[in-house]
Amino acid sequence: MPTEPTATSIERIAWMFPGEGSHRPLMARRLTGSRALFDQARAVCGAELYRLCAVDRTPWWPEEAAQLAIFVTSLAAARALERAGLGADGAVGHGLGELTALVAAGALSFPDALEAVHTRAKTMSSVGRGHGGGMVTVAGLAPEEVEAVCAGLPGVWVAGYNSPLEVAVSGDEAALGAAAVRLRKAGARVIRLEAPYARHSSSMAPVRHHLADLLQGCPILDPQTAFYSTVDAGPHAGAEAIRRLVPEGVVRPVLFAQAVRNMWQAGFTTFVEMGAGALGGPVRAALPDARVLSVESDEDAAALGEELRQPPPSSEAGTPVRLRSLGHGIQDPARAAETTGRVA
Repeated sequence: MPTEPTATSIERIAWMFPGEGSHRPLMARRLTGSRALFDQARAVCGAELYRLCAVDRTPWWPEEAAQLAIFVTSLAAARALERAGLGADGAVGHGLGELTALVAAGALSFPDALEAVHTRAKTMSSVGRGHGGGMVTVAGLAPEEVEAVCAGLPGVWVAGYNSPLEVAVSGDEAALGAAAVRLRKAGARVIRLEAPYARHSSSMAPVRHHLADLLQGCPILDPQTAFYSTVDAGPHAGAEAIRRLVPEGVVRPVLFAQAVRNMWQAGFTTFVEMGAGALGGPVRAALPDARVLSVESDEDAAALGEELRQPPPSSEAGTPVRLRSLGHGIQDPARAAETTGRVA
């Protein structure tokens, strides 16, 4: 059970950004600011994403397009909150969402992050076609029990910790099937994911190398707000640590449950998911006392802004709780350069 958060008179708000597999039809339809971001994505990557995310009711999702679409849509939701006068005290992303969180935290510019997502998706798709395999989610067993099953089977790995009782597993096709049999016998509910290869495993090593090469020449700033990495579940305030961690994320398990638990212990009590993801359930499972919200439209952003502007309750000690985030918009480096003269 998580310990109580650090006592503070300020409600700390975390923005959460979803990863692969969270796309769905029309997910950007009610985010009016998304069109401009999608146009920028087309200019940088040549990808026509707006129709996929806001027009087509039954779109076909190529791997490269899906990752870019999730990235742009979740960032559009964050921009909608900024327009409503809200910002974040911290950011965390699940897998792919780590790059979106870095844009929101002001460490990466939107064009540079777009290029990183595009490189990640292209290389991952190419490598995945060569290796095959897949992924499952495992619910109902403690993570240690899932780890024990995976340790006894070559070719299968824990790929992510979503909540205290939900773990993702990647592997070669035969090994994944054998693991599923053993896990079900142990009482787990095992669900096959649409992922066509073993994400967050050693088979993605070529993707790590491509990302590392790209980020080596990419301007990265120190985050302007707290950034928690799901590679090691910890906070990182320096650009060089981020440059090292992001490539590692494709070959290591996603420590999402551990990261949000550490944020809770650091005083974050409100977690807001950006875009069409599914992180709310895992956060509620990991942190039953946390306030968990989501933004999928401009209307959601406006309503959340109104809700958070209501007179706050007083703490038990009688000290008013205030929202530091109100009016604290987070800029990406490209926009910050307009006022500071620094070029990202």
